[in-house]
Amino acid sequence: MSFPLWGFDGHKFLQLDSFGSKLKLLFSLSLASLPLLLTLLLTL
Repeated sequence: MSFPLWGFDGHKFLQLDSFGSKLKLLFSLSLASLPLLLTLLLTL
């Protein structure tokens, strides 16, 4: 499972070390891992 956004956001995250890009990266990461966390909670 690959996310095209990850490469773009990751590159941007490394290029401009600003708070906004960090926040955007964190948001996209949490958004991507949300279904995974939900399924994990449901299986427990």
